[in-house]
Amino acid sequence: MLGAVRRILPIQSRPSRRHFIAGAAFAAGALPCHAMAGYWRIKERKVALHNLWTEEYLDLTYWRDGDYLAAPLADFDYLMRDWRSGEVGEIFRTVFDQLFWLGRALGTDAPFGVISGFRSDSTNKMLKQASEGVATNSLHTYGMAIDVRIEGVAGERVWKGAVELGMGGAGLYRSSNFVHLDVGPVRAWAG
Repeated sequence: MLGAVRRILPIQSRPSRRHFIAGAAFAAGALPCHAMAGYWRIKERKVALHNLWTEEYLDLTYWRDGDYLAAPLADFDYLMRDWRSGEVGEIFRTVFDQLFWLGRALGTDAPFGVISGFRSDSTNKMLKQASEGVATNSLHTYGMAIDVRIEGVAGERVWKGAVELGMGGAGLYRSSNFVHLDVGPVRAWAG
């Protein structure tokens, strides 16, 4: 096994109550009306991830009563590491929120099959040389993106659900059978 190297990212300060309420209002505003109805009643957020390269699986509650839980998130960071280099990066917590709300919108608690989570700069450079579909400054290298599929759910349905949520970028890659999700600017593409 390759030694894990931790990518140093800026420490995210704990948001104030005002930031939390503003963020929650933004997230609730980004959700479809049927999802907004239960937004404030939800006390826990849970996501199931299956790394399709390493065959690792986690089904964990990562948020409870307004707080992100450090231990489950660290476990998710490890599961979403760059499997080529072993490098572990800190995944933005809103990536998990995007997955949580997308699962609810799709009406499924099936695990998200992870094709790519965090990506080291060296892996991104190698992939960029092999494919024109890889961004030079990919959000994967910042822990802001994930490429997924859900077994039994059509990629187009997953993509449309993400587009309707409007919580960041959503790209459909039909030929490779995956959906790219990120917490960057809201935008959508299909190819």
